[in-house]
Amino acid sequence: KGHTGYKSMAQLPAANGFDASVLFLEGSGSYTTLPRWNGTAPAAKNETYSMNFFGDVAVAAVDQHPVTQPMFMYLPWQCVHVPVTPPPSCDNATTGVCED
Repeated sequence: KGHTGYKSMAQLPAANGFDASVLFLEGSGSYTTLPRWNGTAPAAKNETYSMNFFGDVAVAAVDQHPVTQPMFMYLPWQCVHVPVTPPPSCDNATTGVCED
């Protein structure tokens, strides 16, 4: 979630000591169509609901990381402020109450 400060490629996590990063650079947008970045390049188009997408990426990173080495992960969820978009699996989009 870089819309709060990335002004150049030199400010991306990959240019500042992070081994990996998956992010979106724009703010206040679609949970499925915001362009996503992998490191310093646009990621392949993926319209998975952002909460599922970034959650899956985070779980995979933890699963692949050696348990004997420390790990730092920063995961700012998109859903903490408006616009709030319920997941496609939500069958009650008018109230935002979902079973999952």
